[in-house]
Amino acid sequence: MSETLALLRRRFAETGETLVPRWLEALSLRSWPLRGDERLRAQLEGRAKGVFLALQRSLDNAEVLALGSPSFKEPIALLSFLGGWMAGVGMSAGAAVALCHALQDVIGSGAGRFFESLVVVMAEAHAAGISQSAQARHRQVIEKSQVVAMLSDELAVLFLVGDPDREALDDAIGRLMMLAFQRQARSIILDASGLSERQVLSTAVGFLGEHREVLGECRLLLSAVSPAEAQQLGKDARLPLEGFDRLEFALASAPPSSKPVSSKLGTD
Repeated sequence: MSETLALLRRRFAETGETLVPRWLEALSLRSWPLRGDERLRAQLEGRAKGVFLALQRSLDNAEVLALGSPSFKEPIALLSFLGGWMAGVGMSAGAAVALCHALQDVIGSGAGRFFESLVVVMAEAHAAGISQSAQARHRQVIEKSQVVAMLSDELAVLFLVGDPDREALDDAIGRLMMLAFQRQARSIILDASGLSERQVLSTAVGFLGEHREVLGECRLLLSAVSPAEAQQLGKDARLPLEGFDRLEFALASAPPSSKPVSSKLGTD
C-alpha cells in the first residue's frame, strides 16, 4: 500500500461524519452564493455526503490510489453527477473546482495529485452539465419554433424548424389542423427547408396522415421536398402529397381561391 493511500484512509477515518459540514463551511468561504442560500447549501450537503462516504469506502478497499481504477468507480460517478448538478442549479465552474480544494483543506495537506485528479473530474462534469443544459434549452426553443400560419384565407402552412421531437411535432400538426379547420383551408403546406433532420418530415407526415379522413380533398403540399420523395412519403402515410423543391413553387401552386371545393375539412 502506498503512503499516500494510507494517509488518506487515516484522515478520512479521523474526520468521520464531521467532515461534510466542515467541507461545506470551507466551500462557503470560497463561494459567496452558498452563504445566503440555506436551501442550496442543504441540497449540496446531502450530495457531498454521498461522495464522501463513497470515497471512504473506496479508499478502505483500494489496493492502489488510482481514480481510474474500478475501485473508485462509485465515488467518481457521484462526483461527476455532483458537478453536473452544480452546473444545472447555476453554480459556477469556480464553485465546482472550489469544492475539491475545500475537501483538501479539511483532509489536510498531502495527496496533492489525488485532489488534482478530483478537480479534473469536477471541471469536466461541470462543463458537460453546462453543455447539456444549453442543449435542453435549445430543444425547448425548437419545440416552440414550429410556426403555424395562414398565408392566405385558404392556405395554411407549417414551417418545420430544427430537430423537434415527436411530442413537438404532434403539437404542431394539431395546431395546423385546428387552424385549417377554423379557416376552411383548401391547401396545406408543410415546409421542410428549416429542418436539420429529414426523418422529422416523415414523422410529421405520419401525424398528418392520422387526419386523412378530415382532410378530404384539401391539397397537401410539401416544400423543400422533391416530387419523388413526396410521392414516397405520401405512399407510406396514404396521403396525396405533392412535392416542390422550393417554398415559392409550392405557394405558386396553391394560389388563394374562393371557389367551393368538395372537402370534409371544416365540417363536423
